[in-house]
Amino acid sequence: MESVPGGRVMTAEQIDAYLHQYFLDGYKYQISNSYIFDWECDFFAVAKSGYTYEVEIKVSRSDFFADFNKEEKHRALAWEGDRYVKRTYIAPEVSDRVMEKLKSDKFHYPPQSRIKIKPIEDVRPNKFVFAVPEGLVTEDEVPDYAGLMYIKPSRGRYIRSHECEYVKQPPALHKKKPDFTKRLLKKFYWYYRNNRELPKTKSQVGIEKQQEYAR
Repeated sequence: MESVPGGRVMTAEQIDAYLHQYFLDGYKYQISNSYIFDWECDFFAVAKSGYTYEVEIKVSRSDFFADFNKEEKHRALAWEGDRYVKRTYIAPEVSDRVMEKLKSDKFHYPPQSRIKIKPIEDVRPNKFVFAVPEGLVTEDEVPDYAGLMYIKPSRGRYIRSHECEYVKQPPALHKKKPDFTKRLLKKFYWYYRNNRELPKTKSQVGIEKQQEYAR
């Protein structure tokens, strides 16, 4: 893990805790490490207004720059237009002109190509932010479609709002407000189910008894 100016080191878990505190007032849903879109979101929040925020947590410069190797993710974030053309495979003969036509004509599919067209609100959040320890990366290293937030180590018992500071405000990637309630409800259910102690089934009890007799 790389240190930041001043020698202070923060973990991704610490930054996640800071984000859960920062995105508390004015927000109705928060979730960490979940697949909301076609990639895993480090942190995702839905504001009471309906706007969605995705925060990508980075604690080293190498990890920050490596994130841009996720080409489909950053292609979706940088996409211009209301309809996203996802490429699972594009035939070599498909030209840029045809790709532009796909944005406006959903029934036009190039031969031998596998294309998915989705509303832009289904493939990315309203706002996308990088959250890093203070000074880890600079504003000019962040792409135009993303914001930058510095996380400062708390000096007291509670996390204060000024310890999560926007260095660069994230632009609005779109202004639509899809309802994520059903999608998140399913994820919250499985998180609850996987993290609670469920009653043992008869087969589990039987296996445990057999193991005890074998000792």
